[in-house]
Amino acid sequence: MRFLLLPLLFGLAQASDPPVQGDTPAEEVSPSLEEYTSTCKESILPNWTPLPAMLKAHPGHVTTVKAPVGADGTLGAARITHSSGDASFDRSVVMAFAKTRQVPSPPPHLERVAADGIEIRFAAKDK
Repeated sequence: MRFLLLPLLFGLAQASDPPVQGDTPAEEVSPSLEEYTSTCKESILPNWTPLPAMLKAHPGHVTTVKAPVGADGTLGAARITHSSGDASFDRSVVMAFAKTRQVPSPPPHLERVAADGIEIRFAAKDK
């Protein structure tokens, strides 16, 4: 961080200059990440086919899954980061990722984050 201030001290950059890529504060990236994650979820939801009886019996089930996304939008293997406690519900979410295989490409500034994996929360009430 102190190296970023040197150009300002020596008059080589203006405080109004745009940030260098990778220096964007987390607060500015978060809304974009949330928007991208939501877009990905919308692409996956049509392929999520949990049993209707399971949804009715367990309307409070929630599973969180993390999967890497390539620069071209290719979904990698999904893994459960927070289980619902119901293996068949969790498996139905993981299968939706496998069926989808492709989501919209991440914006360039989110490619590295997406490659590490995006987390998406699936709740029974989403269906």
